[in-house]
Amino acid sequence: MIERYTNPEMGNIWTLENEFRTMLRVEILACEAMNKLGIVPDDALHDIQTKADFRIERIKEIEAVTNHDIIAFLTNVAEYVGDASKYIHKGLTSSDVKDTAMGVMMQQSADLLMKHLEKLHEVLKRRAAEQAAVLRQENADRGGKLVEAVLHGGEQQCQQQEQDKARRGDRCREQTQAGCSHMLQTQGNGLR
Repeated sequence: MIERYTNPEMGNIWTLENEFRTMLRVEILACEAMNKLGIVPDDALHDIQTKADFRIERIKEIEAVTNHDIIAFLTNVAEYVGDASKYIHKGLTSSDVKDTAMGVMMQQSADLLMKHLEKLHEVLKRRAAEQAAVLRQENADRGGKLVEAVLHGGEQQCQQQEQDKARRGDRCREQTQAGCSHMLQTQGNGLR
């Protein structure tokens, strides 16, 4: 993303730090799921949950040798975790982890956009109410009814748009969560 054109909140979602942090969360969640299936021992899971970390500078050093960002990432995480790292990424592909992390980051972005749209919607509702008051006063001064009918129709349309917006946001979150859940379930079944 071009920094000077990017909203800071959105930019923070799409940093390399957040990408690797999200990938690490995916790897840990996969280990937790495999623990429930009896594949990852409790003590190894504890080490993974408490020790897993990375440094971007170190990942770049390793990637300069491996020419593979995920291998570099996993190698650096293993340096923190130790022997239990043999369970990290077990049964997963680079795409499983990276695509899931990208899905999570898209959900974070969608949530941020929804938050900003909700703020914009509140401003538009307030401004519409202010303008409606002006129109109502002018309409009353002139003794007409046409403006009242127009205002009533506009209020109904705003309410419908608000309901539609809420449904779209819920659907987006549900689809992203379903995709992540499906990936973990599919991987879990393949590891049994």
